[in-house]
Amino acid sequence: MEKIAQYDDDEGLALEAALAVIEKRGLRLPSNLELDKRLASDEWRKEKEMYPCWSGTLIAYKARGKPLGAAIEFEGLKVKVPRKWQAKKNVALVCDHPRFSFKDNEFSSKNFLLIPFPEKSGWFLPDAAFGIPNGEPDSSRNSKARYLWRSSGDYVGLLVRGYVLFFGDDRRNVGAGGGPRLRFGVFGVEKSRGRD
Repeated sequence: MEKIAQYDDDEGLALEAALAVIEKRGLRLPSNLELDKRLASDEWRKEKEMYPCWSGTLIAYKARGKPLGAAIEFEGLKVKVPRKWQAKKNVALVCDHPRFSFKDNEFSSKNFLLIPFPEKSGWFLPDAAFGIPNGEPDSSRNSKARYLWRSSGDYVGLLVRGYVLFFGDDRRNVGAGGGPRLRFGVFGVEKSRGRD
């Protein structure tokens, strides 16, 4: 992985700038699963200045208990919801970079998957496809569990890894609610290279 922008000393990039620099360099953002693998090993010790960082896993969901409509919007970002998924509740649209595009503050993709999504933050086992904590609640004592931090409202954006929540092991935190203007570290990976 190539270090594009470190988080330390406010050197991180906002979401739009991170996507622009990655695109300009012909790279992709590493997926949540790729970052999880690094954070679960000793790799993170060599790159502590990078965390928290943006992942390449896009997630979009509605406020707790609200059904999906034609679109989801958050702080100027937008995702159109396929008709077949409209009216579903407690779900999230998910896609890994570079399988989505970003133009004029709108994310689009023909590769979105719909996954179950918890109504509140907490400890859960991650799903196999994206490493997103969901399903039945778990415990921090389970080393395979991850802490999902989600917004209580609508959200569109990239997952953030290594997010400090003032408790526990922040390497196990998955942030699904960070605003697009927040500045985080950015890694780049060759597009032709698959997941680690």
